[in-house]
Amino acid sequence: MRFFLIVILLVLAAVFGIVFTVFNADKVPVNLYFFNFDLPLATVVFLAVLFGALLGFIMALGVLIKKQAEMVKLKRRFISLEQEVDNLRKIPIKDTH
Repeated sequence: MRFFLIVILLVLAAVFGIVFTVFNADKVPVNLYFFNFDLPLATVVFLAVLFGALLGFIMALGVLIKKQAEMVKLKRRFISLEQEVDNLRKIPIKDTH
């Protein structure tokens, strides 16, 4: 069922992309300071979305790396504390009476 849903969503996305491309085939001027060229509007929109997604991924990657390092540090601390608790449990109780 899940596979079928994914296939349907991919087909709908492909159809949407094709319709978007057909209706936005007009050429638009693109000025990148030193470079000037004409591209179809659909291509410009696609490249802008792709660049934005890539930039977002790169920005999120920094946060993910920080969290991963923090998780490793906390796991090491947890193991150390577990060993300390185990050692304390092994110490015999001395009765002073």
